[in-house]
Amino acid sequence: MPVAEATDTLSGIETASSRGFETITFCGKPAPKHDGYNLLISIHVDSEHATAFVHCQTVENVGSHPKPHVRFLADDNCHLHFVNQAVFGISEVQLMKGQEADLDVKVAQGETECSFDGGKTKNPPKIVVP
Repeated sequence: MPVAEATDTLSGIETASSRGFETITFCGKPAPKHDGYNLLISIHVDSEHATAFVHCQTVENVGSHPKPHVRFLADDNCHLHFVNQAVFGISEVQLMKGQEADLDVKVAQGETECSFDGGKTKNPPKIVVP
């Protein structure tokens, strides 16, 4: 499984923001824990309607356990920006269509909101460490 890395540019990959992406909808149910401990946040990007459906609650808690991480999986290329880069040790990550990206949690306590493709997101998802 690939580990996500921070990127400076999108390297010419078309993203939702280049199509006017700003709307996010949440399923309202807790994100599943892919291994019984760590969150799996799936993102459905609807290019035609320039929206995203995120399979989690508006606030998700990583929990306290050894080596916590969050796994992101998008069904289209997109770029996540984190307000508090200390949580994952990066300020942004590029997600590739259908590829899982594990982001290791770098702090014992904190939180970050994330926006998609740098768009101004109303009610952005928030990830809280413990």
